[in-house]
Amino acid sequence: METGYLFKCKNCKKRYSVQLGIGFLFPKVYRETLESIDNGKYGEEMQKLFRETPYAAVDAERELFICDNCGNWKVDANLSLYAPNDIELLKRRSYGEKTVEELGHEPCVMRFDLEENYHLIREYSHICSKCGNVMKKNSDIIPSMLPCPKCGTENAVANLMQWD
Repeated sequence: METGYLFKCKNCKKRYSVQLGIGFLFPKVYRETLESIDNGKYGEEMQKLFRETPYAAVDAERELFICDNCGNWKVDANLSLYAPNDIELLKRRSYGEKTVEELGHEPCVMRFDLEENYHLIREYSHICSKCGNVMKKNSDIIPSMLPCPKCGTENAVANLMQWD
């Protein structure tokens, strides 16, 4: 179960939501993220590294990224790439009737599995859409403290939700 916030700006009245983590559609999101990397959506360098790393995995969990320069923020998939620690062990892992080796990839890798069975090979750089600086992952800030993305003023939390 993950957390979501519904906001309404106190100034411009814009409504928006922030949803962090993963939900029950994560396997589909994970597969789409891998396809996007393979199709070059996140750049040629990432595409090449993904294709050259046997059984590469990606951190597709949604996180909060903040620009230290201008304060802009966004929620997006982490997108860091990982390589398995033990390829032979991974290839024997089964999903239904097929092994990872038969599938050619692991169908879905969650963060706990990345931490235990993979190592980081490339951290993805999220670029600020307003000033062009690299944004940083921020798990310390309370989402209710985020400024309105439209006008930059204080928000009012309209609702807190748990989602899956």
